[in-house]
Amino acid sequence: MKANISFCYEVVKKFHSEGRRQNEIRKNLLRVSQTLENVCNEKNPASAGKVFDSNYKLKPKDANVLRNNIKTVVEILLGANRVRQGIAKEDALLFSKTTRKLKAGNERAHQFHKNVLEHLPRMNEIKEKLEELLKKHKQLYEFTSLANLKTSSRRVKKGRTEERTRKIKRREANIDKIFASSSSSYKSSGVIDELDLSKVQALTLCEVKWIKYMLESEKLTENIRRTFLKNLKPAVKRAVAEATENEKDASASEDEESNEEESNKEESGKGESGELIKVAVIKRAEMGALMKLKSKKE
Repeated sequence: MKANISFCYEVVKKFHSEGRRQNEIRKNLLRVSQTLENVCNEKNPASAGKVFDSNYKLKPKDANVLRNNIKTVVEILLGANRVRQGIAKEDALLFSKTTRKLKAGNERAHQFHKNVLEHLPRMNEIKEKLEELLKKHKQLYEFTSLANLKTSSRRVKKGRTEERTRKIKRREANIDKIFASSSSSYKSSGVIDELDLSKVQALTLCEVKWIKYMLESEKLTENIRRTFLKNLKPAVKRAVAEATENEKDASASEDEESNEEESNKEESGKGESGELIKVAVIKRAEMGALMKLKSKKE
């Protein structure tokens, strides 16, 4: 009795596990089919359905559509291959290892696998067609690349940003180079505890720009900064002082220009308000004269 109950339990368990497995395969197959329908949809402008029409003429903006749909088709291919590999593995378990014949009671599962494999879409043809169309697009619009489609202002802005980034990186690299050559402790710990005075005295006029930036750095203490300046060559020291003064003059002139612009704006605002007041006074005088005329007539 117990043997029969356990046997029935195993049969029911196997039945439900097989049902869940087949249901999961159906879901994956449905997901693949729906994604394929989206790719071949003619109404959706982001889909590739319209480009499969023999009368359709490719446009410059179709390059992005073709690339995106090729990526989607590759994803569908991977999903279909996963389903196909899983079915092949499960189907191999339905056969006897010795006789290679189908085991009794597995006929329905084997038939289910055959049906799924027949309904799995063959995506290689669609992928090849899209790649062929993309190649044709490149031949038609050889000089219409993404860079040419961008506006000149965006290119200029991007160039300025890249140039600014390069300048900052170059400045930091040159400052670190002077730090490392002037102090042995900077290489190991990143902190300047003492200076190699012989290396400081060896600095030349070519490095004045980076020396000025280095002296403005917070990595230097006041004592180290004084010692560094004291041991520079006289010509280098003068050049650093001149560069600092020029920078101060330039910033002062910029401040003066900005102040002048603000004062000009205020004066223009005042002038406009004064004119408005004059117009209001004149209108009021005219209204007063009209009222007097009316009263005399009455």
